[in-house]
Amino acid sequence: MFGFTTAFEPLWNLQRAMENAMRNDYFGSATYASASPALNLFKEGENSLVTVELPGVSKQDIQLEVKGKTLRIKAQRKISYPDGASLHRRERASYSLDRSIQLPHEVDEAKVKAELKDGVLALLLPPREELKPKTIKIS
Repeated sequence: MFGFTTAFEPLWNLQRAMENAMRNDYFGSATYASASPALNLFKEGENSLVTVELPGVSKQDIQLEVKGKTLRIKAQRKISYPDGASLHRRERASYSLDRSIQLPHEVDEAKVKAELKDGVLALLLPPREELKPKTIKIS
């Protein structure tokens, strides 16, 4: 009615951008609960299993990188509105994210498996062969 939404929109965008920048942990190893996107890291046998919540993100908009002990997840959710639509309430927003986590072991990049189902990304991250324990026979 008074145009407050339009006037404050640049400030809200700046605040969201600063919050996203603070959440990016590319050079560290965040373990805080407010990190985005929410993820869990499990040990399953000798492999690591990571599950990541990415609601509304298509697999074409996800980029995964593994190097040594670091997993990097980059994704983008795009929300579009029909032409001529009158927006009365907006709670879902488009966003980009870039998050890195440290894994408990170096990963064999060639054997990584990824699956996206119902907004949850699952990654199976096996350790490098040379890091696996070897059984030695005594003669």
